[in-house]
Amino acid sequence: EQNNFCIEPQFLINIHSDEATQELINKIESGSILLEEYFSVARGVGLYHKRVGHTKEFIEKDPFFSNQISDNSFVPYLRGKNLSRYNIDWNNDGFVSYGKWLAEPREPKYFEGDRLLLRQIPGDKLYCTFLDEKFVIDQSVFIARNESLRIDTKYVLSILASSLMAFYFRNKFSEFDELFPKLKLSHFKKLPIKDSIDQQPFIAKADTMLSKNKELHTLKQSLLKVLAAKHEGLTPSKKLADWPSLNFKDFIKELEKAKVKLSLPDQAEWLSYFEAEKAKAAALQAIISQTDKEIDAMVYALYGLTEEEIQIVESN
Repeated sequence: EQNNFCIEPQFLINIHSDEATQELINKIESGSILLEEYFSVARGVGLYHKRVGHTKEFIEKDPFFSNQISDNSFVPYLRGKNLSRYNIDWNNDGFVSYGKWLAEPREPKYFEGDRLLLRQIPGDKLYCTFLDEKFVIDQSVFIARNESLRIDTKYVLSILASSLMAFYFRNKFSEFDELFPKLKLSHFKKLPIKDSIDQQPFIAKADTMLSKNKELHTLKQSLLKVLAAKHEGLTPSKKLADWPSLNFKDFIKELEKAKVKLSLPDQAEWLSYFEAEKAKAAALQAIISQTDKEIDAMVYALYGLTEEEIQIVESN
């Protein structure tokens, strides 16, 4: 069956959208307020650009970035790779010399206080989180500062990180590229936010997601730090960094790939520790997954979706 061509505002033609999907998009938008009406939104800083006189040689030297604080102009620096859903992974591994010498320095207000961060490259869902610490943020991340007393920042976070908003983004803006889907700043500004007189249940769920994701991240890092302390120079692979997804046999294989060979007595000692830590990780992940489902259900209800419409979202 041939899909309908659904003509979007600004002459964007969405060739992926059928009639039921388009009707659902319209329903999501109906009675909603655009994100930019509650929040001031900006892209993070751009360090270099030839239009401000930065030469190729200057850019290659990368003088505005450092892995340590080189002088008092350097401040903590978050990049897209540090951001996942409901979590920040920053290990004192990036600092930027922040000032008017940057190609695109942005307003300082975007780098302090309560704000939402959204990574330009999403996963299955939008990669967004809450931040209240002082960080300069790079241009692969979008920043939203709440300018309204009417709506809570974490309430909006729970909506943005939901399955419904991922569905809306992909179908509204025809972003079906599996390898390199990309969110534009204009997309972020136009995401439809439904107001609610009872935001507290959403805020509580967002707090659970933030705290449990942080606990899980800390747990993962703790085991890797034990490894690094015993085996100097160890650089964990992606698989090893995500060790809770491995069984012990595969964990040992990943260590061997990293040139770490455990004796049989060491393996016996590690088996007990690994399984105990993996059980803790599984318990945290179960809470995260369940809370994620509960948020999805709350967001579906907030936007008034029927069972049939929920099926459209979840099958998409």
